[in-house]
Amino acid sequence: MPPDLRRHALILASGPFGHAVADRLRSRELPELDEVTVQPADHGTHPSLWPRADLLVFATSHERPRVSEAIDEKAFIWRLPWLEICAEPTEVRVGPVVTPGRTACHRCFVNRRHQHRRSIFTPAAGDEHPTGFAAHHVGITAALARQAIAEALDGPAGGAIGGTVRRLNLVTGALGSSAVVAGDRCPRCRGTSDSEELWRELAEATRAATGRAGA
Repeated sequence: MPPDLRRHALILASGPFGHAVADRLRSRELPELDEVTVQPADHGTHPSLWPRADLLVFATSHERPRVSEAIDEKAFIWRLPWLEICAEPTEVRVGPVVTPGRTACHRCFVNRRHQHRRSIFTPAAGDEHPTGFAAHHVGITAALARQAIAEALDGPAGGAIGGTVRRLNLVTGALGSSAVVAGDRCPRCRGTSDSEELWRELAEATRAATGRAGA
């Protein structure tokens, strides 16, 4: 395949679980990808350090909201699909799959989640997060991640809206998924330019109609 047609994924890995999942994905042949680069992000990351990629994955052992927000911001600037893999105390979350220009952003996911439940992340927790995990949880998470990668690069299957969040319940072993709907007038993924243009057109049409009626 010509170099310019090869698809490359960058995985930013943080924490023991994040590194384990990243290594599993790198060691397995992924039909959607030609190259996978893993870059440590345990002590932070910066876009200037990222190589060119067609997909960005952030695999982390616990929530890191500021890193996720920074990735989401750059992803929309660069029109780069991305997804987060995050271990929480009772579940592993793979997603949302964020495709700029087509799906909700990660910020919308966070806001939607806060409507139903608060994140367990607290800045005061520092580095006090669970570090243990079972080997089979890594394998299941990698399988969910492969589904998410296919969605990010080739679009959702069966006419789904995308923005999928896949979950593994660590207590029951159950799997689940849901889609994220963008928040109304989100400045990142639902810009106001189109709606403002419609309002201007409506105002002009109203003035024109009023002028004809008064003639």
